[in-house]
Amino acid sequence: MYNLGTGESYDFNTLVEMLNDVLGTDIEAEYIKNPIPDSMYVHDTCADYSKMKAETGWEPQISFEEGIEQVCAQYVSTVES
Repeated sequence: MYNLGTGESYDFNTLVEMLNDVLGTDIEAEYIKNPIPDSMYVHDTCADYSKMKAETGWEPQISFEEGIEQVCAQYVSTVES
């Protein structure tokens, strides 16, 4: 089992900014109280692909930013309409 990621971490505000840029929107983040107790919540995560690369040679073909663009592509025309 592999948990793949970029090896880079992005905070929530950066992700919202990226989504706004790609979608052409200006939506502000809404912050709510986290229902998960602090003692159980995983505050920082940063998955990478080093284990997968070591075992199979696989590497990502696109950046995180390109992935955001691809995921959002189907919504861009909807937002522009």
